[in-house]
Amino acid sequence: MPFAFELNNFDPVADEYLDWIRETLKPELTRRFGPVAPARTALAGSSFGGLITLYAGLRDPGEYGTWGVLSPAIWPADFALRRWMSGRSDPQARVWLDMGDHEGPDLKGAAEIVKLTHALAADLSPLVREVQVTIGQGHWHDEAAWRARLPAFLRWWVKGSGSA
Repeated sequence: MPFAFELNNFDPVADEYLDWIRETLKPELTRRFGPVAPARTALAGSSFGGLITLYAGLRDPGEYGTWGVLSPAIWPADFALRRWMSGRSDPQARVWLDMGDHEGPDLKGAAEIVKLTHALAADLSPLVREVQVTIGQGHWHDEAAWRARLPAFLRWWVKGSGSA
């Protein structure tokens, strides 16, 4: 988590995790498989993984050409991410932002979460090259929903990265 809050015992370690991806994992992948341009590099995650993906993209502009932000948990630390985004950008990045229409404690809560997703997309639009918003009909905040939406994200990523 990039921000201190109750569930991480007020000890955010996102930067250490992202440093490991950038300084250890990516160089090892390059050594094994060859270099890949940032435009063809994606980082993706769901829930807290969606939050860290969005944080990583804005923290390290130019590192990941596509961000798969599935059902991001943007609520920690009283929505600190939305405040933190101010003044940051990656004008070359493409962002897939999705959410299920049943994520929430009840239908009213789910509608609020979908509304927040559209607000997040509006906040992101001037910071990145493209934002694709998808709302999964009948989808909850769970692995089955993310598995169902993942193929559409992958097709969108490959088509837009020049790999198709």
